[in-house]
Amino acid sequence: TQTTPYFLTMTLSVENLQADAVKVQYDLQGPVGMPLENSESTRKFRDIKLGTVSGSEVKHETLTSKDLVITIIKNGVDEVEEWAAPFRYVGVDGQFFATLLYNGVNEEPTNETIAQYTPQALELVEDDPELSELSVLLTSQPIELEPATSQENHSYEHTYTLYAGPKRQTLLNEMSAGEILEFGWFGAISKGMLAVLAFLHNTLLFPYGLAIIGLTILVRGALFPLSKKQAQSAARMKELQPRL
Repeated sequence: TQTTPYFLTMTLSVENLQADAVKVQYDLQGPVGMPLENSESTRKFRDIKLGTVSGSEVKHETLTSKDLVITIIKNGVDEVEEWAAPFRYVGVDGQFFATLLYNGVNEEPTNETIAQYTPQALELVEDDPELSELSVLLTSQPIELEPATSQENHSYEHTYTLYAGPKRQTLLNEMSAGEILEFGWFGAISKGMLAVLAFLHNTLLFPYGLAIIGLTILVRGALFPLSKKQAQSAARMKELQPRL
């Protein structure tokens, strides 16, 4: 798939070498070190993104660094909400890139592997909460392992996949994570312009520079009637100005 260059697959293996049965449970630290892009002038800071699964539907949620830090400051770390719903993806995103732990093994993920996952503020910046570094801590289900002498159930493997790459619509759609893209108040217009830009670049094979120029010409052409009326109105006002 297109996302392959941005995927990192990790397999965690545990084997019981003792003569007695044991119960194992572990914590897995989620994405760490997501850089804050253009922190001096950006309006988009690090957020925690979550896509939970119910049937064929994916419900998308966002927890901003500001909301998480305020919760921690007011109520303490123990009051941070712990999520337990089966997830398609969970992780941290910035302005242009995202790091998401992706659960794509099954069509409908379950919580048989992960019992819960908790948002974290690894570096808490109380004076400016939006600059805090975020992550997610995942806790596995308790697992019973038979003694080493047993022929079965004395070991297990859990496989995880991390997506670390650009917030590009076609890539994110493969993980059902396209909703993490934020287009603001004028989302419909932005998506339309993005579709035209993609058509010029991907279908007509224009370089991005020419595609942007082409998009600009199309927008200016669509707004020409309005611009013409404004110019005519300005010309009439110029004629009336001496009389006024």
